[in-house]
Amino acid sequence: MNHFNSRRSIGGFSLIELLIVVAVIALLGSIAFPAYQESIQKSRRSDAKIALVQAAASEERWFTGNNAYTSSATNIGGLFSPEGYYDVSVIAGTLTYTITVTANGSQLDDTDCKTFSITQTGLKSSTDSGGSASSECW
Repeated sequence: MNHFNSRRSIGGFSLIELLIVVAVIALLGSIAFPAYQESIQKSRRSDAKIALVQAAASEERWFTGNNAYTSSATNIGGLFSPEGYYDVSVIAGTLTYTITVTANGSQLDDTDCKTFSITQTGLKSSTDSGGSASSECW
């Protein structure tokens, strides 16, 4: 019996085959990971929208009882986004307000939708990281 022939019959993968598999996995990962990150950022935008709607509803309740809007966070139950991905601020006059949420923490990487705003008339707007209007956020 020839030892060289029996050695060839042993199954397994060559180093080249393993390197090809690793390269394919790395390529797929380099495509999939950024898409996953973008999906996560888009899903976190709902945190901004929830914060805006809650703050706007609180402003309207305050206005109903006081005939004026307020900039005081304590008057409207605090300003926060439920998941903490956005900072909330209010600029209010007697008959007007603008509520703005700004990305913070890991959400700062969302360059398409850095801020969201809503006014007492329900006008919604958003800006990207360069300060330009962004229509894809709402």
